[in-house]
Amino acid sequence: PMLTKLGGRHISYSVSEGYWEVLGQALDMTLQDILGEAYTQEVRRSWQMVYSFLSAVMLDGFRKAKQREESEGGSLDERGSVHTFGSD
Repeated sequence: PMLTKLGGRHISYSVSEGYWEVLGQALDMTLQDILGEAYTQEVRRSWQMVYSFLSAVMLDGFRKAKQREESEGGSLDERGSVHTFGSD
């Protein structure tokens, strides 16, 4: 539930689903830079597996929050609560 909620909160950060792929690529390049030769194929595959799992759960939360926002005609705050337009 925590990762799902975290993904849902990303709707208020004005990100799109494509950002998760870019972030995964950036993480891969960063780990390669930092670890150098220690960043073996086995280590890389392990990180990719972990990131794939985490991002899939977060994207699920992001998509659900986006659907909730669209169905309720409002916007989500950083906690994932819906605020309808004109209700402030």
